[in-house]
Amino acid sequence: MSGGSEDSICTPGPITGSVNAAIAQPNIQVIYVGGGGWGTGSYWPTSEVPQIIDEFLSELLSSSYVVGLMQYGFLNSFYNGSVPWQPSPGSPLPTTIDANDMGNILSQIISSFPSGFGSGQVIPVAKNSIFILMMPAGITLTVQGAVSCASLTNLGGFTGYHSPTTVNGQTTSFIAIPWCDSNTTPSTADYGYAGLTRTLSHELVECITDPDGTSGWHNGTCELCDFCELPGNTVTSQFPIQNPGILPADFLSNWANQVPPSWEVSDYFSNTAGTCVAPVPGPPQPVNLRFTPQPIAQPGSLSQGQQVPLTFYASDKFGKPTAGTPITLQFFQQSVGATMTANGVTVTAAGIQANTDQNGEITITYAAPAPVNIGVDTLYASLPGNPGAGVSTSYQFFPLQISPGSFDFNPNPIAAAGSLAAGQVVPITFVATQPGGQPWASVTLSLDNGSAGPAYGTAVVTDATGVPFQMTGAQSQSFTPDKNGIINIQYTAPSATAVAGRSDFISASVPTGQGSLYADTGYIITPQGGPLATLSFSPSPIAATGSLQAWSWVPITLTATDASGLALANTFVGLFFGNVGPSGRTSGSGAAQVNGASLPIGPGLFETDSNGTIKINYQAPYQLPPGGVDTITAQDQLFSPSVVATDTYGGTPHFIVILRNFFTDLLNFFRAYF
Repeated sequence: MSGGSEDSICTPGPITGSVNAAIAQPNIQVIYVGGGGWGTGSYWPTSEVPQIIDEFLSELLSSSYVVGLMQYGFLNSFYNGSVPWQPSPGSPLPTTIDANDMGNILSQIISSFPSGFGSGQVIPVAKNSIFILMMPAGITLTVQGAVSCASLTNLGGFTGYHSPTTVNGQTTSFIAIPWCDSNTTPSTADYGYAGLTRTLSHELVECITDPDGTSGWHNGTCELCDFCELPGNTVTSQFPIQNPGILPADFLSNWANQVPPSWEVSDYFSNTAGTCVAPVPGPPQPVNLRFTPQPIAQPGSLSQGQQVPLTFYASDKFGKPTAGTPITLQFFQQSVGATMTANGVTVTAAGIQANTDQNGEITITYAAPAPVNIGVDTLYASLPGNPGAGVSTSYQFFPLQISPGSFDFNPNPIAAAGSLAAGQVVPITFVATQPGGQPWASVTLSLDNGSAGPAYGTAVVTDATGVPFQMTGAQSQSFTPDKNGIINIQYTAPSATAVAGRSDFISASVPTGQGSLYADTGYIITPQGGPLATLSFSPSPIAATGSLQAWSWVPITLTATDASGLALANTFVGLFFGNVGPSGRTSGSGAAQVNGASLPIGPGLFETDSNGTIKINYQAPYQLPPGGVDTITAQDQLFSPSVVATDTYGGTPHFIVILRNFFTDLLNFFRAYF
C-alpha cells in the first residue's frame, strides 16, 4: 500500500519469500474507470494522463528497474496499454468502494471488452494478469480500515493498494489508484504526477513480488517498497525519461523539470544489494523476443543441405525494435550434419553472442541434415544473464510421432555426460498421452539428483497455463499438458563438480488404474572417473598412541579417488576391522561402525556417498591388550586387492594402561561421593 496505514506498522526485519510465489511473466492492463480522461485542473489535463502514464509504464517495464526484480522470480512482462470504461447510466458506481467489492466491479469492466492482446482489447483474466484501475474523482476507496486520500502525513490514508481477487472463478490481481484531487502544485509530495508514478511503481513491484500479500516476498509486516519507507532508507529515485520529445510540454515544464527530464519511482529493497535500490535504466531493453519462421520448417520437409533463412527479432513493449542488443544464441543439435550460423558465425550448444541490427534483427541460416536422421534441432535465444527466459524455434528432421500412450522425454538423456557448460540451457519436451490419444489431465514432474537429494541444476517448466515454474533443489510439482500432451522444460546445467558421478534427473509420473506410469531423463554432470587409485583416512592415525579415554568416539572419513584426484561417488569399498597383536588378527578391542553397523572382522562391501566418502565412527576400548593395535582396513576389492589403506590406534604397554585406568576410576569415585 502506497503512503498508507500499512506503512505505519511496517517494522525492520529480513525479507524472505519464494521465487515461485512471484508473478514471473505478468500481463498488465490499465483501465481508466469513468472514461478516457482522468483528473481535473491545470496540472491534470484529462487528455494527457493516458499518454503520460502509457509512456511511463512502457519505459519502466522495459528497464533495469524491473530487471532487478529477477532475484525474486520475475522474468519479463507484457504491457497492453490502457482503455477507458464507463458504467452504464442506470448502474453508477457507489461513492465508497471497499477492496472486497473490487472483484465485482472488475468483472463488470472485463465483460465490456473483447478479451485479447491489442488495441481496444483487455487482457484475459489469469493468475499472471494485473489490472490497474485508475478510479475517478468522487470515489472513496477503503481497505483494511484505511481511507484513500486521507491525511497522508498521519499515515491515515493511501494513494494506492494492490490485492488479489476472483473474477469468474479465476484468481487474478489488481491495483487500485484513487483520484486524490486537492488542487495541489507540483511540489506536493504525495499527489500530482510525481506521486502518481511513484505510487504506480511501488504497487507494481509489490504486486509482482507478493501478489496475494502473504506467500510472496516480505518480512511479515513490510513488502519490498514499504521497507524502504522505514527511517534511514532511501524512499524514491529519479531516472531519465527515454522519449521526452513525445510528451506534452506542460508536463515536462511542471513535473519533469529536472535536467534531464526524469520520472520519479519508488525504491525497493534488494536482497542481492542488501539495501534499497531503484536501478537506473539505460536504453529500453527488449522484452519481446521471437523467431520467424516458427518452426524452421514442417517436420521432415527439408532435403540434405537445404538452407532456410531465419530472422530473430527483439522489440520493446510497443513493438519498437531494440537496436544493438546483445543476444545469446545456442544451437542444440541432435542431427548429424546440420549447421546454424548467425551473422556468418557458427552457433554451437555452448552459445555465441550476436547483436541486433538497427531493425532489432539478427540474420540466421539453418542448413538441414540428411533426412535419415531422427530427432530435433533447436535454436534458442536469450538475454545474457537470463538464460531461463528465452525463445526457441526448431526443426524435426524426422516427423515427431506423438502416438497414443506416449510417456517420455526428448532428448533422453538430457545431454552427453559432462558435455554442458555451466549455465547452458537445454530445451526438453515431455509428451504424456493416454492410450486413447487425449492428454493426461495432470502429470507430476520431479527434479532431484537421482537419489532424492537436491539437484545441482535447475529447470523451468511451462505447461498448458503458459506460466513458467522454476524448479530447484529436490522438488515435485503437478503440471497440465497442453492439448497435444506436451509440457516444455528448460534445463540449466550447473558447474562441473570435483566428485565423479554426480547427476541431475527429471522424472514424470501419473497414477493410472493399473499403477503409475513413470519416465525420466537425466544428465551426468561429472562423468565417472578412472578406476579407484587411492584410499585415504582422516585422521590418520586415529589418535596418538594411548591418548584416548576409554569408550571415547572418534569420527573418521575415508575418501576414494581416481589417479587424477577426482572423488568417486557411489563406489564400493571393502572395509573390515580388527586387532593386530602378537597372536595375529583378532576381533578389535574397540569398535568401528558405519551408519550404526559394526565393521566385520572379515571384509565387507560399503558404498561411498555423493562426495566419494564413507563416514566411520571408532570407539576406543577400555584397554588394548599389550602390544595390540586396533586397525581399520580399506581395499578396492574383497579379495586380491591392489589398493589398500589402514587407519590405526595402538595401545600403551599393558601395565601403564592398568595404572592410568585405575587412577581415572579412583578420581571419578572421589568426584561422585566426596
